[in-house]
Amino acid sequence: MKTKFIIKKDLINIIYKRLNKLAKKKDIKKSIDILIESIVLEFLNKNSISIKNFGTFSPYLFKGHNSYNVNNGEFLHINSFISIKFRPNYIFKKILESKRNFFKKT
Repeated sequence: MKTKFIIKKDLINIIYKRLNKLAKKKDIKKSIDILIESIVLEFLNKNSISIKNFGTFSPYLFKGHNSYNVNNGEFLHINSFISIKFRPNYIFKKILESKRNFFKKT
C-alpha cells in the first residue's frame, strides 16, 4: 500500500471543512504556522511536547561516533545530531490497533 502524504494545504482544507467553513483559510493557515513554530522552538529549547490522547514528541541526541563507509571501507566521523522521537499515547495506540484490521487487504 502506497503511503499518502498530507501537506499543509490539505490539512488547512480538512480543518476548513470540519469547521463548516466558519473560519477563513488564511486564519487556519496562520494558526497552523504558529503551532509549528511553537513546536520547533520547544524542540530547540530541548523540551518535549505532549499532546493529550495523541502522544509525546521528544528531542533525542544521537552522539557523535566513528564509523566507516561500507562501500569503500573509508573511516569517517559522524557528528552528533538531534532527532525527534514520537511515542504514541495509550489511547492513540488502541485506536490504531482497532483500525488495523480495517486497513488490511484481503
